[in-house]
Amino acid sequence: MQNLKRMAHWTGLGYLLIFITAFFATGFVVEAMVIPGDPAGTWANFKAAPGMLSLAILSFVLMVLMDAILAVPFYLLLRSVNQSLAMISSALRLVNAAVFAVALMDLVSFLRLLGKPYSGDELFILRQVDHLTQSFDDTWLLGLIFFGVHLMIMGYLILKSARFPSWIGLMIQLAGLVYVIDSVASFSLTNYNDYSGFFEIMVVIPSVIGELSLCLWLLIRGIRIQK
Repeated sequence: MQNLKRMAHWTGLGYLLIFITAFFATGFVVEAMVIPGDPAGTWANFKAAPGMLSLAILSFVLMVLMDAILAVPFYLLLRSVNQSLAMISSALRLVNAAVFAVALMDLVSFLRLLGKPYSGDELFILRQVDHLTQSFDDTWLLGLIFFGVHLMIMGYLILKSARFPSWIGLMIQLAGLVYVIDSVASFSLTNYNDYSGFFEIMVVIPSVIGELSLCLWLLIRGIRIQK
């Protein structure tokens, strides 16, 4: 049991690394520099600071590697509740990591586009910028459907486990649900952009509270030792 508690602490540390890398890459680079519907403005932002994209890609690589690695300890921590569901949950986390790795190649292509000498064909470049940023966003959202289902299953297992507080399981389930709702809405609603602010708040609040609570609980408390 002490080995599980130690593994829980390391899992929390890995989750914290995911938060840090994701917060930097999305908050300080992608969301700050990509202007939806304005490829010219997006191109100008990245041309002014090309090193930021390299740092974002590196951060995303660390994030996706840690995401894949954590599939193993989460399975080991939750398999006592239901081994089959724990395996499905971890498998879905790996699928999300794989899908995001595909999305990351769009940013790599964008970086290569930045490194090419300017050819003078501005329209071609702007089309490429629009395509790569949209493709990255769509593929990421596709992966978040798998991640959302993973969180809903994991939240259920946490809720049923005596090793974790029940409220964390509920918050993780809610975070997973809003991930799925937001991703499906982005693909199915033609006027999604009109409600993007609402969907962003709907996703950010439960996901930050739920996932950060799990992260800090693992990092500080580990798991409850069952008598």
